[in-house]
Amino acid sequence: MKPGRRAFFLPRLAAATPWANFCQRLARAAQGRVDDDTPAPGAPGRARLRVARDEDVFHARALCAELGVMLVLPGADPALLPPDRHWLILDVDALNTLGPVDLAQGHIDIDVGCTFGMLRQALAGTGWTWPHGDDGATVASWMAAPGPWRPGHCRDSGLRWADVMLAGGEFERLGPFGVDATRPLRSAASSRLISSLFELSGASSMQTLLAQPTWLAAYRLDALTPRSDERPDDAVQADDALAGAAQQGIAAREGAALQGTAARAGADAQGRVAPGADALAPNPAHLLLGSRGTLAWTGRVQLQLLRDAPAGSDPSRSSKNHPAASPGPATTPATAATEASAAIPPVRRHVLDDLDDMVKGCFDPLGLFPSQVV
Repeated sequence: MKPGRRAFFLPRLAAATPWANFCQRLARAAQGRVDDDTPAPGAPGRARLRVARDEDVFHARALCAELGVMLVLPGADPALLPPDRHWLILDVDALNTLGPVDLAQGHIDIDVGCTFGMLRQALAGTGWTWPHGDDGATVASWMAAPGPWRPGHCRDSGLRWADVMLAGGEFERLGPFGVDATRPLRSAASSRLISSLFELSGASSMQTLLAQPTWLAAYRLDALTPRSDERPDDAVQADDALAGAAQQGIAAREGAALQGTAARAGADAQGRVAPGADALAPNPAHLLLGSRGTLAWTGRVQLQLLRDAPAGSDPSRSSKNHPAASPGPATTPATAATEASAAIPPVRRHVLDDLDDMVKGCFDPLGLFPSQVV
């Protein structure tokens, strides 16, 4: 018998510790490389998985859930990591594939390990551009960091949809619940998640939060209550219908989203809101913005690009037709924000903490990922 074949039939040597066993099992299951970075024997385990494919994350999630290891997503704040727990950090540098640019619609599918420098290089000469993030920033780090999007205006980010893996291991595509949203959710767990989030978005405190000059909570629950720059009566009524449907299950909720988007589309025809069939549709993918890697694994996203300003034109005029081009009033001086918010009721800290805790609980009830909720 050949040595390699004989070795196959011999019993595997048991790992010396549970942590070593975890690293060994993960290295056998994952295609990407596993590095054990534990600083000293007996210290809480520290490892890094260089993700090569979505299946690597699926295997890592299952092992982490089994052995109580925290799964650290890209963009997670190191300050959020408990020092007494084992960690597995997901490295997405190898996930750097860009799809072709949809020259008609200005869409591009892109892996979260891509940098914006790579994206801008791919857009050269296409007539489209991307306004956010430094060239060295990855899509993952940009999504994890808080952005300047005004309450109800997460669409200004340019994020259209995201392919995610939830804490329970379900793969899902989160995107707009608009007139073009014909793709059904893949699992019962995803349906329960979206249903619970819509219920939270109907809380009485949401109206006060939406009235603030900046979004105060940690998680962008305003992703489900988008607002136009001018609030026409039909858009307000559509939002009310959507909030009411939140008590009647996901099917009614999707129907209200369709009606709400259609009403807003009518207002759009009169030139009162930004163009785009999904511009004012609720979009659960926007909850990932500013989440600091605490809600769900994201592998691939679709971005809405902006038309490149022609040579000699005024870029500010071009950006007015594309809401993602500028962060809006959130960038105005602090004095103006103070004056604008003087008549708005304040939001107590415990209200924000409770809301954030409920959002985190909907996504990650067992605490697989880090948490920014104290």
